[in-house]
Amino acid sequence: MKKNSKKSTNNRIRKDDKQLSNKKSLWKNKTISQAREQPLLPANTFCPLKTFPKGIDSIDELLKQNSHYTKNYQLVEEILVELSIQEGKLLKEIKGLPTGKFISNKNGDYTKWFLTKGKKRTFLPHTEKTKAQRILLREFKEFLLKNVQLDEKLLSSYLNHKALMESEFMQRFKSSKDYVDLLGDCFGDVDAEILEWIMEPFHPNELYPEHLIHETKSNILVRSKSEVLIADALYENNIPFKYECPLVLNGGIYYPDFTCMNPFTKKIFYWEHFGMLDDLNYAGKTIAKESLYINNGIIPSIQLITTYETKEYPLVRKTVQRNIDSFLLSK
Repeated sequence: MKKNSKKSTNNRIRKDDKQLSNKKSLWKNKTISQAREQPLLPANTFCPLKTFPKGIDSIDELLKQNSHYTKNYQLVEEILVELSIQEGKLLKEIKGLPTGKFISNKNGDYTKWFLTKGKKRTFLPHTEKTKAQRILLREFKEFLLKNVQLDEKLLSSYLNHKALMESEFMQRFKSSKDYVDLLGDCFGDVDAEILEWIMEPFHPNELYPEHLIHETKSNILVRSKSEVLIADALYENNIPFKYECPLVLNGGIYYPDFTCMNPFTKKIFYWEHFGMLDDLNYAGKTIAKESLYINNGIIPSIQLITTYETKEYPLVRKTVQRNIDSFLLSK
């Protein structure tokens, strides 16, 4: 298991250093913390122990993790991915449809259909209704495609504006250390109760270590890409968590995917992700596991967070963030 280099205890924090934790201003405007040695965190854990200030990299990290700053941009990035998928699908559908423009001219109670290609105009009898439908369908798909491409252009411009503004902002902080020191006074130390909880020793799941191959932003190795999505979202939202921390249920030891603490209420939540629900055998085990939690007083949507996916409907960041907002960032 890789150890998080950000959690090293090799350096004693200077007296004028502060700990950064910035989700929804939880620790904002606290008094300057006293110098102390940053502890070595247990394996498979994340706690927002970000020493501030450390220089320009810390300012950059502050920008990236500040929720009201990044939330819109993350949403735009997700929309751009969806638009790109839609564009590819529309291009593929248009390719198989006939070219030309459909025209319907009314003459009294009768209408005549025509197909135009450039300057050429051909009569289209009503018996060729299927062809008329396919021509109109292409025109409609091309209309949708133009709108998708315009949205992509506008949203990409929005993201480029963000990058430009970030660059201008960062240049100011590179010009003088005073900027860093002054902004550092606005942020306080990590909550002692959170630190005490995260420091409780535990033995992570030792089964199938060869499956721990997916790296996360918190430098914890996990077993699937969906778990990466959850772990990274927890990290970006400054949610303290433990990965595969043992839990005793009915006398047996189980390992929830994530054990998380709400930094506002200090309430503990267990997060289980069920990723192969189109497999009937796996689905049966999922029902049994949820029943086990319920029988031990751990109820979905109260103490238990659950996410699901199939091959057709994979887990997406929007779903993960919605759960974080509902359970782990609510006061």
